[in-house]
Amino acid sequence: MTDNRITYLAAICGFLILFATALSGTRTDFNMTGVETSRMAAVQAMIDHGETSIDNSCFRTVDKGTANGRYYSDKPPLLTFGMAGLYAVLRGAGLSFENHYALTVYLFNLCNGLFYNLWIVGLAWLLMRRRHCPPTLAVILAFLSLFSTLAWSYSVSISNHLPAAVILLGLALLLEQRLPAANRAAAAGLLTGVLFNLELVLGVAFFPAVLLWLWLCRSDRRNMLRAATVFLLAGPLLFAGTNFIHHGSPLPLYLSTHHPDLTGKNYFSYAFHVLFGFEGFFLYTPALLFLAAALPFRRSDAPHTPEPARNAMLAGSALALLIYLAGTSDFGGWCYGFRFLVPLAPLLFLYAADAVRQRRKRWLAVLFAVACGWGMVTAAVGLYDPWCAGYEGSSSTPGSVHQRVRNSFCANLFAWSFERDPESPVSRFFYYRFYGAETARHYLFNTYENSKNIEMMRYMLHRIRQEESQP
Repeated sequence: MTDNRITYLAAICGFLILFATALSGTRTDFNMTGVETSRMAAVQAMIDHGETSIDNSCFRTVDKGTANGRYYSDKPPLLTFGMAGLYAVLRGAGLSFENHYALTVYLFNLCNGLFYNLWIVGLAWLLMRRRHCPPTLAVILAFLSLFSTLAWSYSVSISNHLPAAVILLGLALLLEQRLPAANRAAAAGLLTGVLFNLELVLGVAFFPAVLLWLWLCRSDRRNMLRAATVFLLAGPLLFAGTNFIHHGSPLPLYLSTHHPDLTGKNYFSYAFHVLFGFEGFFLYTPALLFLAAALPFRRSDAPHTPEPARNAMLAGSALALLIYLAGTSDFGGWCYGFRFLVPLAPLLFLYAADAVRQRRKRWLAVLFAVACGWGMVTAAVGLYDPWCAGYEGSSSTPGSVHQRVRNSFCANLFAWSFERDPESPVSRFFYYRFYGAETARHYLFNTYENSKNIEMMRYMLHRIRQEESQP
């Protein structure tokens, strides 16, 4: 079989897996955690009622703020406006949340997820080809950057994480194309500005990375000014403008609704569990640990090589990580893994894979393949419910069942197994031995309530009454 046929076969297999999991895993309802319902309440209000206030929306959410005596979604507006465009297309086809709820939700999630998944795979392939990776291996790694990271888990629902991952891959590819020119510096400023509107922390972290790239490439200072000017226009100024259009103030509502507890936090413990512990970034995607194979990071081999771009993007990733470690205390709330780092995962995976490839050591490649396998397992389990109930640090209610359910991989695996067969060996292990019956039954009810699984809620209510009535 020729190399081209192997490449095409790998691509076909990858796309079949992508479309099969999207068609079967996409949900027909939105989760009650607030991340989804907050955005969808605004989307439905804009298209169905012609207003940005969510007072009259059919969606109820905890993630909302008040302005001028009315409720509004507290999410950054730019992505919400884009989602409203997708809903407008569906509504134009005769579908709406009011007359075909389940089908509309399914198609909305499906189109949204497939759109970003295809962009991730396509940009990942281009990035690896830019780094002189053989075509077949580039195809395999492009799909693994999705399937072996938590980006796959979040592709069956809506969030800002996949759009941010696409922007980061696009930015990395842009920086690696050639020496900085005026238009390239401006484009980098534009992408980081859009990133700022999708995820404030990432925009703050990666704009300095663009400036670092310009410095590493010994670019003209005027290019730094161009990048800064475009970033200011497409970032903070656009952010203020969209907020003003949304709720009449340039300030985001998010600042008034989310107040993480920073004073009483054990920073060492929090960092450990974010990176390696129960919500560990590297526990769920251990392939990212192979970034160490690229050490030491040099300033640059030469200005025209891809290394200044890679080093700048890694510096931006490190800065974003530090900001999240210092500025959060809730592990992302009810979610699968530490969701704030999900946008970084595909890009860091590709850099790690490229470092392993360049080392040309078989044992290292084997270990990397094993790590990819585990990453695919954890990502696949996350497909069941990326917004699963669980521990949320300082935000958790003292004495609640979620204080005892902290690893979202185990929690999701348990809820998935129990829904399919409550008496399976896996279900019984988690129910009686891992969590204990009291914790297990109340946690299962909470997680099925959160995902609006009415049938399993009824089953758990019956089981709770039955078990608690026994002496």
